[in-house]
Amino acid sequence: MTLRQLLNHTSGVPDFSLDPDFQEALLASLKKAPPPEELLSFVEDEDLLFDPGSEYKYSNSDNIVVALMVEAATGMSYEDQLRERVYSPLGLRKTTLPRGPSLRKPFIHGYDNDPPPSKSPKT
Repeated sequence: MTLRQLLNHTSGVPDFSLDPDFQEALLASLKKAPPPEELLSFVEDEDLLFDPGSEYKYSNSDNIVVALMVEAATGMSYEDQLRERVYSPLGLRKTTLPRGPSLRKPFIHGYDNDPPPSKSPKT
């Protein structure tokens, strides 16, 4: 798979946040976000959901893999790279990469990128 496929969510990597063991860990009241490698461990033994590039499916795992790739390639943290290459050049002074399960307000709410099929009008 490619970096582009990870960024486009067409990699086929399963989403760690949908894994039952991860859900159980959430119920056990996570106070601190696990390190990226631990998050990926929830899906490390799972097969890809589809051939990379053949479908779209949002996956939180894609974002984790991208961050790890950036850190490996640059020797800097993903957060530092975002600050240097995105936030600062665009003048985004109040934009941060959240850490942990708690988000300070204001924060952007999630979205559903797979809307339900539209209903046909009554005739």
